[in-house]
Amino acid sequence: MIFTGVMVLVGGSNGLFVTNYYLFHVLVLGIFTSAIWVLLKTAQHDRRESVLLFFALGYCAFHFGIIPIYVIMPEAIDTIGFNLFLWYSRSELMVPAYSLASIYLAGLVASLLLPMIYRGSATLTPPVSVYASALARVALLAMMGFIVAWCYIVLTTGLGGYDILMEGLQESGRGALIGFIHSAIGISFVLTVVMAEKPRTAAIIFALWASLAFPLGLRGHVAFPALLAVALLSSQGRFSLNPWRIVLLALVFLFISSAVAVFRISTPQDTLEGSVSIARGIAELGGSIRPAYEVVDWVSNGDSLQWGNTYFAPLERTFLRIFPIAERISAESDSRLMNVLIVQRAGPYGFSIAAEAFYNFGYIGCFLLGLLSGWGARLAGRFADRRLFRPVALALTFALFVHIRQSFVTSYGVFMGSIVLLVFIWLVARGLRQWQR
Repeated sequence: MIFTGVMVLVGGSNGLFVTNYYLFHVLVLGIFTSAIWVLLKTAQHDRRESVLLFFALGYCAFHFGIIPIYVIMPEAIDTIGFNLFLWYSRSELMVPAYSLASIYLAGLVASLLLPMIYRGSATLTPPVSVYASALARVALLAMMGFIVAWCYIVLTTGLGGYDILMEGLQESGRGALIGFIHSAIGISFVLTVVMAEKPRTAAIIFALWASLAFPLGLRGHVAFPALLAVALLSSQGRFSLNPWRIVLLALVFLFISSAVAVFRISTPQDTLEGSVSIARGIAELGGSIRPAYEVVDWVSNGDSLQWGNTYFAPLERTFLRIFPIAERISAESDSRLMNVLIVQRAGPYGFSIAAEAFYNFGYIGCFLLGLLSGWGARLAGRFADRRLFRPVALALTFALFVHIRQSFVTSYGVFMGSIVLLVFIWLVARGLRQWQR
């Protein structure tokens, strides 16, 4: 059903569904709910597939969130998102945007057919080793240190809405530093959870930080580490894949997200009570389909496919920073970086893993990148099961989750920063282990 539905979507992109917009939404709803059902059943059969399941859940929330709202109450879509979805009525762009997002999702599901190079068994996780315990302790201390640094920077910058806070950080020259600290808190939390025998302490400390960060509008910086941590715990058999439990957690997150949306766009506070609802939370998350809408518009207006240029650009920039053998233009002027290009052309909408795949390789790229991402998520579940994570593997998995809602260059920066921190933690833990001997 999933692949048949996707084929119907692509075949009808310029015909029936542009004129019958509601029918199109019903079909997309059937596609992504079927995909999640397949991935859930697969993960319940083999818990090591949980990382793929939770990756897909995060992807669907940020790309298809508006779909169920439109199916239930299409007349309210223009106002439910604080009047930010006025562009949504352009069906000639939204149909191919949702089509490319669906093709990427089909790639995720198809990755279940790929063989795995790692043949670890799905037995109970073995007892935590002394080395793993040392890693967990060092990572926990690192997370606490970065949270203290974050509190100091935010308090000395000045509180306000998300956009006001970000503007203040940029003006003070702390933008890059706070970006690294956000990644550092997230990756050290994930490492603690996956390596500790009892991750309760790390979860409580992270939740306390989230209670400060979330109201400031730092939704993704909280959501993606938490989502990955739950995925890894599930792969290890320490989080039950009860569908109702997942739904309850999702509803709580969506309810809070709708309140956070007020702070992210600096809406007057007297609108808070009327703005908080699960429907608004879903719609605000689903507004992340906007980057897919934009790339479809760019290509239809004459932009050529990039054929990997946006993926190569961050690597080239890193090389030229280390070996300055040619001119290296400023990041603000490099339109190969999708976080830069979308700000120049549309505004600060983040980006999308599916939209970037389409802008580089078209529809076939969406499917192949979905296939590759799904295979990587499945492999991460097997590493987590046996606690065999190494810095590169964990950093790649974390960057993959961030890439759901951000450009490749942003997830690449998260990967590089995570590698530096994880290697440091690994070395300190190894030294601690040797000292204890």
